[in-house]
Amino acid sequence: DGEEAPGAEELATPLAQELAAQAQCELQQVVERIEEEKEAFAALMDGIKAQTLEDLDAWRDDLVAQTQSAIATWGLIAKSTAEARAQVDTAMDLVGGLFCVAGAEAEVKGAAEAPLGPERHQVE
Repeated sequence: DGEEAPGAEELATPLAQELAAQAQCELQQVVERIEEEKEAFAALMDGIKAQTLEDLDAWRDDLVAQTQSAIATWGLIAKSTAEARAQVDTAMDLVGGLFCVAGAEAEVKGAAEAPLGPERHQVE
């Protein structure tokens, strides 16, 4: 024919270019998938962070409510204890007053039963 058959180098160049183009295309797809996965992961992490913050806020609010309830309960216990103590003190005062009255009655009764006049001095 007169024409020379294409050499290995001449055949390899278009094949290499085609393979390089395919590799470039596949690489671009991988990069795009990585970007999509990166965005999805970022969205997932944002969701987890938001949920965690909500959970922490709810836990904090619950803890504050429980603490306030406990403080109120201890306040009621202290108030009830003070009222009970005051009632015991009042009762003790009444008992003491009853003993005073009983003692005074006994004194009066004893004085009333004691002999009068000179006989009284003999009994004492």
